[in-house]
Amino acid sequence: MQLTMRPPDWVQRLWYRYLRIPAPLATSGGRGGEAWARLVPYRWRAFHRRYANRHGYFWLPCILCDRPFGGHESGDSIPDPTGPTGRAIIICSQCTRAGRGWRVPHPLETVLDGIYERGEHGHPELTPGCPACEIIDAEIRHAFTTYKKPDT
Repeated sequence: MQLTMRPPDWVQRLWYRYLRIPAPLATSGGRGGEAWARLVPYRWRAFHRRYANRHGYFWLPCILCDRPFGGHESGDSIPDPTGPTGRAIIICSQCTRAGRGWRVPHPLETVLDGIYERGEHGHPELTPGCPACEIIDAEIRHAFTTYKKPDT
């Protein structure tokens, strides 16, 4: 299987605007029929159910509101409390529009945000011999070695 990442086209941008969430910089799916099927009104549940069954998408109730939805029309996600860190559960487009979703931040973002919040220390790039730069470099290296380990 190969996923090709490309910027979202205008149909996909309409979908993310409908969900009231920012469109990603790149996407790997949603081309062709799926992109158009997403734009069919939510209240046409029979259409969405047939589309999901015909094209191999799941048809399950949303974990938050119990409304059935198909994999082709999913929106945001919430953290999976039963899985390892970084796993998420997809929620329906209606819950996404209501703002019930939550993007699971990567642990590296916390480290980088902390460095950014401490502010500039005199020069824009890491400079050898600067104590502040060496601390920042050590923090970044530690974060990458800690969080980039493959799951076993």
